[in-house]
Amino acid sequence: MPQYETLHPYPSPNIILLNPQAKNLNSLEILKQLPDMYYSLREINIKPDLARGSSNIELINYFNVGDLGEKIPLRKQIRYEFSINQPFDDLMQDLIKYYELHYPEAEINLKHKELLTFAGKFDADQYSTTSSPRIVDSVSGEHFFPQNDDEYIPESASTMIILFCLRMLSTYYPDIWMKTIDTNIAVSELTDSLLNSVYRKFPNLILDQMTSVKHFIHL
Repeated sequence: MPQYETLHPYPSPNIILLNPQAKNLNSLEILKQLPDMYYSLREINIKPDLARGSSNIELINYFNVGDLGEKIPLRKQIRYEFSINQPFDDLMQDLIKYYELHYPEAEINLKHKELLTFAGKFDADQYSTTSSPRIVDSVSGEHFFPQNDDEYIPESASTMIILFCLRMLSTYYPDIWMKTIDTNIAVSELTDSLLNSVYRKFPNLILDQMTSVKHFIHL
């Protein structure tokens, strides 16, 4: 009789594919995609382009047991279940339409207009990072789902773009920059939150890209 065992892999990081000519890049729009800025933006009434959620991904190994107790592999299957809670109401239907279009084999349910669940399974040799919704995580380990995955810029690239913009502004327009952070509390606090998260997280993001392995930060 076939038996099985389950493991819990973490999705491998997405390789950066960025075409700067594809759209006009706006620093605020990029900032709204960073998971560690989610709560800071909400505090000043700016809606992030992320929905909070959770995920469970399992690698199931099916096998028979031989006469000597050895495991005889049969097949491997990846099964996932994601839940998106408290997304913005005006984007809920857009999320459902997007997932229905891009993941026709998955089961999608909407419960009480507040919880969107998404489940599916694939043979392991057919699974790729495009077989399930993209997940991004904050430095504290919370999971988020981009609300427009087609225009999502990987976090390592987003961070480099924003840091480049801040560097150019503070170097070549110091009078404007100093006046802004001295008189605009929201900008000052957002910048402080951003630099704090970058300091703790950015080295790991680069390491993820170099090794194609997800690295966790232990606080």
